[in-house]
Amino acid sequence: MKAGAVCWELSIELSEEEIKSLFNNSLDGKIRVYDRNEKLGDKDLQIRVGEINNHQINAELRTIPEKVYIDSVIKYTVILSKDGYDDLIRNGSTGDRMYANSGCKVRIYRKGLEV
Repeated sequence: MKAGAVCWELSIELSEEEIKSLFNNSLDGKIRVYDRNEKLGDKDLQIRVGEINNHQINAELRTIPEKVYIDSVIKYTVILSKDGYDDLIRNGSTGDRMYANSGCKVRIYRKGLEV
């Protein structure tokens, strides 16, 4: 897994093996986080397939703690819907804007895929 974030835009690259294992297991790793030009460091990241509240999106971002600025986030969790996982398998990428007002965006894609 290779992951990075600039402000609230997350980009996550997964290998074919990681994508296949994701259906039954969560993936844990690190995400390198930047606030525009300032490096905030590596934070914990978890990706899993599960139920999300909004059925119109393929992915949901949750943070610990909730509702804080990015410099205070300790852990990012990305939850893929079943449809989001199917898109990842079929097309090699998935993602959605999480919070329409804040412009958060998550993109998950297969290693080697042009994004």
